[in-house]
Amino acid sequence: MPAIISRYNRFSDFLRSRYGARVHRVSVNAGFSCPNLDGTISTDGCIFCSNRAFSKNDFSIPIEEQIRAGIASAQKKYRAEKFILYFQSFSNTYGTPAQLKEKYDLALNHPEFVCLCVGTRPDCIDEERVSLLSSYQGKLDVWVELGLQSANDKTLEAINRGHTFAAFVRSAKLLAARKIEVFAHVIIGLPDEGEREIIDTAKALSALPITGVKIHPLHIVKGTRLEEMYTINEYSPMTRTNYIELLIKFLEHLRKDIVIVRATADVLGDMLAAPEWIKDKSGLLKALDDEMERRNTFQGAKAEP
Repeated sequence: MPAIISRYNRFSDFLRSRYGARVHRVSVNAGFSCPNLDGTISTDGCIFCSNRAFSKNDFSIPIEEQIRAGIASAQKKYRAEKFILYFQSFSNTYGTPAQLKEKYDLALNHPEFVCLCVGTRPDCIDEERVSLLSSYQGKLDVWVELGLQSANDKTLEAINRGHTFAAFVRSAKLLAARKIEVFAHVIIGLPDEGEREIIDTAKALSALPITGVKIHPLHIVKGTRLEEMYTINEYSPMTRTNYIELLIKFLEHLRKDIVIVRATADVLGDMLAAPEWIKDKSGLLKALDDEMERRNTFQGAKAEP
């Protein structure tokens, strides 16, 4: 087995170890909104935000139909045997507990589901919602994908994130206290962030009770504020070499047990404005493996105890 396999904690290995089978996510759009879009915090959203660019699910299609289609597709394409019901689009704890329960209960209709995974924001988590999520434990694993992007408050303000790092810490600890696993979202390449900020974010996450991290390279999606910045030369995207360099720095300073869910990005159709290298996911991952092997480095190599 090639040595590079163990250079970072891969999600596929984590799933295989935990469930002993091929596991695939079934993503659904449950029709939730976001306080950073509906006017509660802002109507502008984050500068990079365009849900149409990464989610192909249409809310006009009933969730049960989305689930059935997702399971059938994963069985055919990936020979998946077990599934994670993934509430992906927008903020999926942003509703009344009754509304949330109605949606989440759909996971119980399908014995193939081993996990309920809910994507949301730190400011959409409270005791009531944590209690609801906790009620599914024992029937399914329960994960929350919690958007952070950066541990730097100056960056969060610049990208119009609408919450602070302290809000993420509070929510992560609240969830972990009820044994709900937390997966953080991080973006590498945000405006005015470099090696120091990337390492600081890795260190901050390493000190928190999180199970995994989903890493995205910042890319420019059509119709976003970031595209406007790109057009008037206020922002220049990373090269692939830049991204790999910063990603390795991040991984080296990240606690070695934290699962790396992904390190690439998906953009649907013709929504990508730049950079083109984002589209070559397999090439990017191979380049990462090759460079980590060349340096003889690995996840957690420089992490503090």
